[in-house]
Amino acid sequence: MTVIAGKALVAPAVGAPFELQDVVIDPARLGPEEVVVKFKATGICHTDVSVWKGLLPGTFPCILGHEGAGTIAALPPAYRGAFQVGDTVLCTFNSCGACNLCKDGYPAGCDKFLLMNILCQRSDGSAIKSTTKDDKELVSGFFGQSSFTSHGVVQERCLAKVDASIPLDLVCSFGCGIQSGFGTVLNTLLPLAVPRTFAHLPSINDFGIPVSTPSAKAPQQPHTLTVFGLGAVGIGAIVAGHLSKTRIQHIVAVDLIESRLELARKAGATHVINAQGKTTEQIVEAVQAASVNGQGSTLCVEATGVPAVLHNAIMSLAPRGRCALVGAPPPGLNLDAEINHLLSFQKSVIPMLEGDSDPTIFIPYMIAQFQRGAFDIMKDLVKTYRPDEIAQAMEDAKSGQVIKPVIVWE
Repeated sequence: MTVIAGKALVAPAVGAPFELQDVVIDPARLGPEEVVVKFKATGICHTDVSVWKGLLPGTFPCILGHEGAGTIAALPPAYRGAFQVGDTVLCTFNSCGACNLCKDGYPAGCDKFLLMNILCQRSDGSAIKSTTKDDKELVSGFFGQSSFTSHGVVQERCLAKVDASIPLDLVCSFGCGIQSGFGTVLNTLLPLAVPRTFAHLPSINDFGIPVSTPSAKAPQQPHTLTVFGLGAVGIGAIVAGHLSKTRIQHIVAVDLIESRLELARKAGATHVINAQGKTTEQIVEAVQAASVNGQGSTLCVEATGVPAVLHNAIMSLAPRGRCALVGAPPPGLNLDAEINHLLSFQKSVIPMLEGDSDPTIFIPYMIAQFQRGAFDIMKDLVKTYRPDEIAQAMEDAKSGQVIKPVIVWE
């Protein structure tokens, strides 16, 4: 098979400037579950910045990037999967497909999630490497894709086929950032927020105990969804809340940047709170005032990874409120929550990865919603950059000046 030449943005060391280097791929050397993708667009996620800055573990020199989108460029001779050359694909997180959680439809909880995504390994533990034109090895396989490159080796389980007409620069972040917020609301928070029936008790009908089962048409208590942090994850959560407005009546957006609060309104937030200079007590009061019942958030997404913000999110919960912890802090930080407070008000904190999604189902669902117009806000979130503008793109991502920087390879 013909060797494929490409360009990759290589991170040579922690915090060192990216270098645009020539890379080569020999499709004949790929495994039976790997393909070559010609990338057209790659979103920059906070996780990319964190690994590059040394806030999360990484091995260098490496190729980062985990919100890639493009077309299948080549398949190895041993490939027997469903994808074909020319298919348009989005890339998402990697998983083993063999552990109990993967088999049960929860690949974001995969036993090998850390190994196969952050540590760039295959499911068998072997390292994934790329090769430069002068035969130097680079750590590759970041989230099964390492998509800061024009051409890359991608694990098949990371792929979701999409229609070729979809603008990939607007949807590439559906593989991680947007999926994380959107999925957290739809896959976890809302399914948990249902009326109690007791129908789950074993053999309860055998004992003649009357159990009321709410009608499917019975009204449910309206919810207040509060979102702390309005990056791609937070905006994704707001879009999900807006789509669920029959159940989520108020959507409260909390951030420090006024322009992001305006974008949140455009995405569907009914109330906004600028937390700049506010104490925990003031934020709690503002959330309660904006909530449906005056008691605070029944549903909450914490998307900053800042412990003090998570504390504010927990304190803003209504009794039996649920807060999804989505933002990733640096290792070693602890949760600041008074246990008796959680017990007394039955508040829950739910750690969440990748929106608890099964990408084979959820990414096509997101794309269908995009085509219907639910994600028109993406035009306001995305700013595109050339590969040689990576330094500015990373700085804009780190500072929050741009919500979703995207590297365009063509």
